[in-house]
Amino acid sequence: MRTIIAVGQYRPLSDESVAQLSGLPTNIVSTLINKLGSILYRDTRASGGIRVRHLSVIDFLTGSNAPEDMAIDTERAHRDVGVACLKVMTLGLRFNICGIESSFLANRDIIDLPSRMDENLSDALQYSCLHWSDHLSHVQETEDGEMVAALDTFTKVPRLLYWMEALSLMGKVGVGDSVLRRVPVWLKCLKISMEERIKDALKFILVFQEAIKTSAPHTYISGLGFIPTDTVLWRHSSGVFKNLLVVEKGQKKSWGAPPSTLRGHTGSVSSVACSPDRRRIISGSYDYTIRIWDAETGDAIGKPLEGHTGGIHSVAYSPDGRHIISGSDDCTIRMWDAETGDAVGKPLEGHTDLIWSVAYSPDGRRIISGSNDYTIHMWDAETGDAVGKPLEGHTGGICSVAYSPDGRHIISGSYDYTIRMWDAETGDAVGKPLEGHTGSISSVAYSPDGRRIISGSYDKTIRMWDAKTGDAVGTPLEGHTGSISSVAYSPDGRRIISGSDDKTIRMWDAETGAAVEEPLEGHTDWISSVAYSPDGHQIISGSGDGIIRIWDAESGDAIGEPLEGHTSSISSVAYSPDGRRIISGSYDRTIRMWDAETGDAVGKPLEGHTDLICSVAYSPDGRRFISGSNDYTIRMWDAKTGDAVGKPLEGHTGGISSVAYSPDGRRIISGSGDKTIRMWDAETGDVVGKPLEGHTGGICSVAYSPDGRRIISGSHDYTIRMWDAETGDAVRKPLNGHVDGVADVTYSLDSYHIIPSPNDGTIRIWDPANYPSRVDTCFRSDSDGWVRHPDGGLLFWVPEDCRNGLSCPAILTIPTTGRNRVVRLNLEAFRYGSSWTDIKRPEA
Repeated sequence: MRTIIAVGQYRPLSDESVAQLSGLPTNIVSTLINKLGSILYRDTRASGGIRVRHLSVIDFLTGSNAPEDMAIDTERAHRDVGVACLKVMTLGLRFNICGIESSFLANRDIIDLPSRMDENLSDALQYSCLHWSDHLSHVQETEDGEMVAALDTFTKVPRLLYWMEALSLMGKVGVGDSVLRRVPVWLKCLKISMEERIKDALKFILVFQEAIKTSAPHTYISGLGFIPTDTVLWRHSSGVFKNLLVVEKGQKKSWGAPPSTLRGHTGSVSSVACSPDRRRIISGSYDYTIRIWDAETGDAIGKPLEGHTGGIHSVAYSPDGRHIISGSDDCTIRMWDAETGDAVGKPLEGHTDLIWSVAYSPDGRRIISGSNDYTIHMWDAETGDAVGKPLEGHTGGICSVAYSPDGRHIISGSYDYTIRMWDAETGDAVGKPLEGHTGSISSVAYSPDGRRIISGSYDKTIRMWDAKTGDAVGTPLEGHTGSISSVAYSPDGRRIISGSDDKTIRMWDAETGAAVEEPLEGHTDWISSVAYSPDGHQIISGSGDGIIRIWDAESGDAIGEPLEGHTSSISSVAYSPDGRRIISGSYDRTIRMWDAETGDAVGKPLEGHTDLICSVAYSPDGRRFISGSNDYTIRMWDAKTGDAVGKPLEGHTGGISSVAYSPDGRRIISGSGDKTIRMWDAETGDVVGKPLEGHTGGICSVAYSPDGRRIISGSHDYTIRMWDAETGDAVRKPLNGHVDGVADVTYSLDSYHIIPSPNDGTIRIWDPANYPSRVDTCFRSDSDGWVRHPDGGLLFWVPEDCRNGLSCPAILTIPTTGRNRVVRLNLEAFRYGSSWTDIKRPEA
């Protein structure tokens, strides 16, 4: 009976499943259910799951008045079921549990997957995978040796990975992070190693959610190669799995801290919000999508929420955090499941113009929306039905709507320069409009105690109002030099924040109206939305620059601040051989040095070039670095002091696009827009031999083979050429096949393969000994990060921060976490397709 009551809170289970979780034989369970037919029954609509006939039965058995021989201790019941779940998973989960033959297939493409799951994943096992931590979270006594031992056994590699594989097959990867997050909350006696395992598993499932969700085999073959090397998961999985893709360059050591910028939208970010539990951030964009982000790591969670046919203007979480709402240019409001990202019900239709603002009532039962059709609509949050008639009275579009903290009133700000208050129950206007602004009202908000209202306006001011009388409080808050787009109160009501078209966020004292600290600067376009985290420790902002930024609410500092200093686009970056320094070259004609650990600038910018810097590179011993510029020269620099070494290397008649050192550090090569490659003596700076000629377009990239015997070059003529590094002679014919310029070329470390990075979006692998034949055919990375086999199958998935290298236009973002990093893969031992199961060591 204890088991039935415990599991019934989540879903009823059959006789067989209850037997597995209770440790009793199935026939005994069935007999007991039959005898207790007056209070229990088998629900045919739930596959025969056992239910209690009336809630009063549960209240009686778990209440204080229950007879001693009948009383049920709910905590003990949940504890026993939770431990049973752990044991069922430990015994039942295994590698490739459904016998998937090829990693090329997405789960949805395996026609007989449901029957395979019925055969290999029992109902009790599936239930355990979803609800083990739900049950254990009810337990207050954490000094339970059996419970801790069961958890310790289950959380070791490879069982945690087997669990993620099972979630993938069940289509429930989205609940994995919730399951794991509950563990440290209730289990205070976690061993350090166990705590690290759980944290690693949580990071893993967040970062690789797309791969795991799409295809169960890619839990292993796409995920394990990219995990940071200084983690428990890496150390333990390397002893169990082999033949994975290898990250030869750009491998992370740790998961890293959250970034200050969340990138992913392809249009302006119009609205941001934090989930009530502080774990998630949502953002709405003019790219028609909503994105969900992990507030701790900054990683995108799942795919963008798609469905709107117009830009998103407003997003909000329900008070319980289970749903998201969004308002759009397409005149509709949509509801979404916050856990899965799935649309909930049909769009809410009724407005005749775009939706500017949406909000939930404090109890989560109502939704309100403000529109450019001059009206506010109220909706039932459960059914999506309209409630009452539209609220009318404004003579301009409604830009912002909000509920009072007690849910009794609604306020609205409009293009008619006024704020109006409404009775939330009847929809009637309350009092007269609040007047005073000389521009459109873009944003309104209540103070947490409901006593004040604040409004932001296109007149560049914020005003405070008495929520009861409607009277203005104090003088307008002035300081912004552009229109105010968004305002918000801190959770404790002591601060106000505002975002403006002047690209800044300002903080204000809510009592006095005085500015607090300097403006928060960092965005490169107008601020569309600002919000506090529920604990008030952080501020998030969305901007027309397409970026979400995170700030420390006390100091105003950006969290995980980018390395900024250049005044123009970053063209090239490089790590020193010992990993302690980073150098960057920019279109601002300077080179900068950075401390790779702290992100601090080292010394002053290195100046000397008279045009933009296109390429930088360190010498193999780390004592020097070189830079190539559009001023037709290469310069050498002392890596310690930053001083120029010798005179510029001159000879090219076009801009220098790429420079590199030979592996022994004795030579320098340079590629130029003049269609030639030149070789230089690295010590003296003298030219070595004649220019290497043959390309019919500008040179984009040059590189040495690891043994120093060959040079390769990529060009705007769509070809790659190989050269003898000693004589400068061309070696065989050009490598053809790309349909656009080749932006970068790289040798594999064994010198056996050439991997170009072209502008046509494809990767081609060549065998330099036998070219022009290719080792593999062309494959393309899609927008979701999948690299596919030529026949369309899933080859491997690439994390978002690995796809674009280190630099992006106008700003170099290299937090110490390396949000965008240069990554080189070695696929020689990689097992995939029909041989994917070879990744498991037979003895493990």
